[in-house]
Amino acid sequence: MCIIIAAPFSEDKDIIPDDIIEKCANANSHGMGIAYVLNGKFTVYKSLKSLGRLMRKYKKAHSEGAAVLMHFRIATHGSISAANCHPFKVTDDLAFAHNGSIRMPGLFRNFQNSCGDEVDTVKFGREILAPIAKRYPKFLQNELICKMISNYIGGSKLAFIDREGKLYIINQARGVNHFDTGAWFSNSGFRPSNFTPAASVSACNTARRGKNTKDSTSREGKQCLSLTEEAVIDAARIEREARQHGLRQSIFANVKTYH
Repeated sequence: MCIIIAAPFSEDKDIIPDDIIEKCANANSHGMGIAYVLNGKFTVYKSLKSLGRLMRKYKKAHSEGAAVLMHFRIATHGSISAANCHPFKVTDDLAFAHNGSIRMPGLFRNFQNSCGDEVDTVKFGREILAPIAKRYPKFLQNELICKMISNYIGGSKLAFIDREGKLYIINQARGVNHFDTGAWFSNSGFRPSNFTPAASVSACNTARRGKNTKDSTSREGKQCLSLTEEAVIDAARIEREARQHGLRQSIFANVKTYH
């Protein structure tokens, strides 16, 4: 099973230890990737074998107070190649990583079989997320759209990082939080003893060291914005909010390409 690490920066949290990252890589040995923003440059690095280089990039980003998104892959669909390593760009300003398999009837009928050499994540990003992002650039800040995506991906988990260094997680409660580092892991197959259950879907915005951001919390350099309530959003509320936002549950209608 692949694993995502979404690591916001905080002055009062430790860097992720080398042995934890090595465990992730050893258990998911078909490629790795990292995404972060430093000095306005949005970097996405992928490799099949260069764990040392990835770790150096992570440590550099952490030392500069940047949030980081990492992914370690086990190939279930698509070839073993650097091109199929996560994270993937949705737009020039947004990258994401996926843990799980997309197996939705109807919209995603024969989805995986139609991917060929690509991973299902690439096709999902290109044909589902990218059109949504084009129409609604701030879709990750829209509770309704995030809930719809959560419903469509089922038990999968998605983590995003944007050009502002904000991390967003959909289906966060299906992962686990590492207390010492504040990082979120999409599963706990190698579970250290100090893991705690994850919270609900949220976005974590990590600021550069020494710079405050709007609506910042008491922890310097970190803010977490709730995208969903703990209560289940019922169909009536979704329909009501869809009307308010000028949306419909058929938001995916113009990108249904898998029938």
